[in-house]
This record gives sequence, C-alpha cells and structure tokens, in this order.
Amino acid sequence: MGYLEEISYGDLAARLNAIGQAHVFRFWQHLTPQQQADFARQLESLDWVLIDKLAHEFVKQPQKFEIKGDVQPAPYYEHEPADVVGQKKFAEAMDRGGQLLREGKVAAFVGGGGAGHAAGVGRPQGHVSRHAGDEEAAVPVFC
Repeated sequence: MGYLEEISYGDLAARLNAIGQAHVFRFWQHLTPQQQADFARQLESLDWVLIDKLAHEFVKQPQKFEIKGDVQPAPYYEHEPADVVGQKKFAEAMDRGGQLLREGKVAAFVGGGGAGHAAGVGRPQGHVSRHAGDEEAAVPVFC
C-alpha cells in the first residue's frame, strides 16, 4: 500500500470516527490490500451525512411510533393444521405450489426474520429452505 492510500484510508477512518462509526474498521487489519481498497471504495460510496442523521433520529433518539387505524396481522394458515378441513386445504396448497414451482412459475409466502425458533428450526430463517413437497422444488427464502 502506498503513502497516498494510507492517507486516504486514514482520512476515511477519521471521518467515520467523528460520527461514531469507526467500528466498521474493526477487521480492517485482517483484509488483504485489495480487500481494503474494495472496502474503502464501498465506504466512500455511502452517504455518511445521511447515515449519521438517520442514526441520530431513529437509533439513538427514536421517536415514539403509533399505529393509526385498525391494523391486524395478515391472515395465515397453520403449518400443521389440527382439523381435517385445514389439513385437506394445506395438502391441496402444497400440491398446487409444487406444481407451480415445477412449471417454473412464481410462488411466494410471507415470512418473518429472526432466529428461526418459530419456524421450528435452530438456525436463522434466512438459512431455511422452503419447498413444496419434494427436494427438486426446493427454493431458498431469505427473510
């Protein structure tokens, strides 16, 4: 790394330190010179004035958020329906979803992010593969 790059990186680090974001350099010394250059370019491309403003408004001094109106959770079907009608409907939906996936058509579902405990798995939900009945139709989903 040349003298000018070191000055440039030092200037970038000083600017980020001034707004409390120096932690982004925590693993800097573990990067190769090329990775450092790429990372510095990514950091330079960000609007740090806006990031600082948003961090102050929404993280450091969050405003109270009030939901207005009658907001209800989205309708959903149980993963393992207890009643016969629900089980039949679930089986039909799995069959239809598998058919659409095999035909190359789009299928979607709403999922929440998190640790995956609610999904019944011991890993983040972004690492859970959802499929419509068979492994050939497996589609990774990132929540």
